[in-house]
Amino acid sequence: LALIGRAFGEDYSWPDLSRPARVVGGGERDAAVVVGIEVYDKVPGVPGARANAKQWYQYLTQTRGVAPQNVKLLTDEDAAKEQILDEAGRAASRVGEGAILWFVFVGHGAPSVDGKDGLLVGSDARQTAESLQRRSVRRGELLKVLAASKAAAIPVVLDACF
Repeated sequence: LALIGRAFGEDYSWPDLSRPARVVGGGERDAAVVVGIEVYDKVPGVPGARANAKQWYQYLTQTRGVAPQNVKLLTDEDAAKEQILDEAGRAASRVGEGAILWFVFVGHGAPSVDGKDGLLVGSDARQTAESLQRRSVRRGELLKVLAASKAAAIPVVLDACF
């Protein structure tokens, strides 16, 4: 996107989230779900995931102007499969036409057993293939939930292995 934008005179580079970005607004009608799982019940942690998710939350609310009540931040034990899908569904139903529906995930990822889909590992997954399949959100399932919205655009940011 950055290269395409520059060709047209626009800058679509990623924001530096380590310090407050300049306020750009435009997100007043948007909604978002931000997930950061640093501590898993039975899987090694992801150092810095919670802090990175909080930086995304600040970027969306302070820089983009998304109303805090329209941004759900799920961290650690609050980010099991059901919570992630439920909040994605709520955000999808809340966002109106012409708005943006954001979804950000920072945590573990894994391949599905058949290798045809990716998994966003829920906080309560165990380190077995069966548990990872049952306690993780399938990427395809998540995209279907998000696509049910009336949003004009749905940026999905996945910071996960695999």
